[in-house]
Amino acid sequence: MYHKLSIEETLKSFDVNPETGLSDKEARQRTAQEKKPSDGSSFFKFARGAISRPVVYLLIITAALSAFFGGIFSAALIFSVIVLHIIYSSECRRRGSKTIDRTISTSVTHAIVLRNGAKMKLASDELVVGDIVTIKPGRVVPADLRLISSENLVIDESALTGSASAEKDCDAEIPRDVPIEFRDNCAFEGTVVIKGRGDGVVIATGMSTEMSRLTLPLDVPEKDNSPNFSRLNRLSKRLTAITACACIAVFGISIIRKAPFVETLVSSLALAVAIIPEGMFTSALVALSKGAERLKKAGFSTKSMHAAETLGEVTVFTTDIPGIGVAATYTNGRIRTPQEEDTVPFIDGLLLCETKNPSLRTYATHKCNAEKVQEDFPRIGGLSGEVTTTLHRAGSTTISYTAGDAEEILRRSKLIWELGHIRTLNDSDREDIRAAVESFNEEGFSMTAFGFRSGDDVPCDTDLIFLGIVATSVQEKLPETPNTARLRSAGVRMYLLTESDAEKARLGAAALSLESTNIICGRELRAMTDDELWSRFSETFVFAGLRAQDKVRIINVLKSRGEVVASIGDSISDAPALDAADIGLSDIHAQDAAKDAADVIFDGAVCADEAIVYGKVMRRCIKRCVTYLAAANTAELVCVLASVVCGLGFPMTPWQILLVNLLTDTFPAHAIASGKRLVHKSVSRFAYTWGVVLGVLCVGLHFFISRLFADTELARWAVFAALVAGELILAIPVHFMGREKNVK
Repeated sequence: MYHKLSIEETLKSFDVNPETGLSDKEARQRTAQEKKPSDGSSFFKFARGAISRPVVYLLIITAALSAFFGGIFSAALIFSVIVLHIIYSSECRRRGSKTIDRTISTSVTHAIVLRNGAKMKLASDELVVGDIVTIKPGRVVPADLRLISSENLVIDESALTGSASAEKDCDAEIPRDVPIEFRDNCAFEGTVVIKGRGDGVVIATGMSTEMSRLTLPLDVPEKDNSPNFSRLNRLSKRLTAITACACIAVFGISIIRKAPFVETLVSSLALAVAIIPEGMFTSALVALSKGAERLKKAGFSTKSMHAAETLGEVTVFTTDIPGIGVAATYTNGRIRTPQEEDTVPFIDGLLLCETKNPSLRTYATHKCNAEKVQEDFPRIGGLSGEVTTTLHRAGSTTISYTAGDAEEILRRSKLIWELGHIRTLNDSDREDIRAAVESFNEEGFSMTAFGFRSGDDVPCDTDLIFLGIVATSVQEKLPETPNTARLRSAGVRMYLLTESDAEKARLGAAALSLESTNIICGRELRAMTDDELWSRFSETFVFAGLRAQDKVRIINVLKSRGEVVASIGDSISDAPALDAADIGLSDIHAQDAAKDAADVIFDGAVCADEAIVYGKVMRRCIKRCVTYLAAANTAELVCVLASVVCGLGFPMTPWQILLVNLLTDTFPAHAIASGKRLVHKSVSRFAYTWGVVLGVLCVGLHFFISRLFADTELARWAVFAALVAGELILAIPVHFMGREKNVK
């Protein structure tokens, strides 16, 4: 309704002053009024999910039948197993969900908000109706806004209305009833600012926004479609079928051998409980929650449990030329992204001037041929003080570059370099430069400005020609580039996908230790079929001169062939690729469009590929845990089945069978699930062999003691002790064998 109101009427309806915005007190009051309902992530929600497992159904049926035929003790024990299983697994799931919720709170996009008369940065989920918000290029609109000012504002609303470039005008008069695509005086949550800037008053947040209303009818109940749980569900169904067959076989053989009916039935049901590893799902939940917690502590924020888990499935990692700490530059009168080309003298200055900031040197290295620049401009002198100056030989003359605080460099400059020409630095230029500095300050960036002069015999830092400003997200610290060797050892292939030309791509490949003999450029790529492209992935690891749609196509071809793709990016142009990948990763300082499309947000001080290593640890802990449980239950099945077939009767009482299961399925499995090491060596063959051998040895022990001492009770206790000891011993090599990398 606010699109049909004037700016004054809108501001009056929200009781907000456009000059000062809301006060903190008013914002808190409105937050209390708009308090969001609980999402239902309670213990009971997860308990309902745990009860729905087929394993639990079988346990309940087993307990009921056992009670019906007089096995009250066994029934009570089975019900205890069920209750403990549901409580523990539900609590693990709840804690894991809370862990993810805590990481989401650090990964939401931010908004520039006017509060108490000053602009500040707030998490978008802290906005309330009536807040005054500023939107700029590259930012995701954080809420539905009625614009109160706009300057050449163009917004990509394709996600909402299908329009890729909707021009906005705060003064546009909109009829009463028009579709949202024609509301030119409004901006909507989830859309991306392409150019221009504007201010707007928040008219809707959360589930009240147009984007939420659009997606609400499509909402369906949450499904547990994560990779590991899908596999565990399939395994659970197979185990249920195997269990039914095994129990029927044991029951039938015992009845044929004239064993007591009730004892046979109760023991068969107890065996059913023992064979099914009811701790399987619980242990998987332990691994996931521990892994999510480690991800958070390491500086990674995941937006869902599915995203955290899918990290362990990744087989392909795509990246651009390595991240270098530079967030933006200001040259030739405008702010530029790190992906855009910059003026040559400015790039040379970043490389040659010794600023003690390795991020600037690395950024310049990826923009030019560093060796040639240093060879063409050898250093012959330097000067340091409030600013840093280096003097270089440039053919028959000299050139000096000066770096320092933006205001200081501006004060020392009289001329400006603009589009290849040198002209007088006027008051309008100074205002534009200071506006860029203010914008960088709002983003929390560190800044270094550069100027130069030529023809000096000694270093000089006055009367400079202003070149530009570079803004960095991390000062004095160079984020690591993705570690190709580490990814390769984890079974992940890396590909470089960049918009830059082949020469710069080759430099990036060298930094990543990637083979760059065969480079496919965008034009060649677009002439290939998908089958031809797929055939080149085994020998080509670098793709240059790509458009955003080219990156998406490469990712889709990889996914169509069964690869699980992780992609990293930090700009608007990277957003489509991040959205197309199975897992999108972005830096916390990246543009909002990239962070909104990403599944994992990471701190600039860590390396993105570490997240994949943590994911691999989670996945392999789950795999080893399931292997241990299956091998341990194999020992129990072999022991009981072989004893019955050989005419020895049941080697343990029903409650001993259940107690073995309780002692050996829960705690050792959870210890394995809590592992911190990336283990490459498979122990499946060893574990299953151990399980079979242990079962056979227990049968032999049962036969030997029952015949030698003629004491059935003693034989059963001996088998019980041997199974417990053997399965606990099995947990040690399963947990420790093949350890390679410790993940803290």
